[in-house]
Amino acid sequence: FVLIRPGAQLMILLGSGGHTGEMLRLLNKSNIGACSRTWLASSGDTASLLKARDFEESTMTNLSSQIHYAELYRARKVGELVVLSILSTTKSIYSTAQKLRELPLPDVLLVNGPGTSVPVAYLLKLIGVCKTRVVYIESLARVHNLSLSGRLILPIADRFIVQWIPLATKYRRAEHYGILV
Repeated sequence: FVLIRPGAQLMILLGSGGHTGEMLRLLNKSNIGACSRTWLASSGDTASLLKARDFEESTMTNLSSQIHYAELYRARKVGELVVLSILSTTKSIYSTAQKLRELPLPDVLLVNGPGTSVPVAYLLKLIGVCKTRVVYIESLARVHNLSLSGRLILPIADRFIVQWIPLATKYRRAEHYGILV
C-alpha cells in the first residue's frame, strides 16, 4: 500500500489505544527495512516506544539504518474539555517544533490517527523546510466517519488511506485497499 524508496528517512508516529498495534501490523507487511526510521510517541506512552524497540529488534535486519526514538508532548487527551484541549494542543505544537529541530527531517511521515499526529503533520507539511509526504492510514475502528485527526489531516495528506468502503465512498480523496491490519 505504501512504497518507500530504500534510503528514505521515515518518521512513524505511534499512539496508545490500539494505534501502535495497528501501525506495527501495517509496518510488518511493508518495505521499511532499508529506511532510516524515527519513532515518535506521545508523552507518557512508554509502552509504544518499547513496542517500537521490540519491533526493531525482532523484525528489522538492516543494521546500517539509523534509528531514532522521541517522545512528544500529547496534543490532547481523549475526552478533554475543548478549552483545555486548545491549551494542550498549543503547548504540543510548540514542544513538537522544538523536538523536530533535533531529529532528521523525514521524507515520509506515516500516521494512523493519534491526536499528536496533527501538530506533527502540519509542522512538517506547512513549515516548508522539507518536502515530507504525509501518509495517513485511518484506524480500522473507523467505519462510517473519520476520526478528528483524520478530518484535520485530510486537507494536507499526500495519501489518505481508509480500510472500509463506506469511508472510501464518503471521502473523495480516500484510497481503499481493504483491511490492512
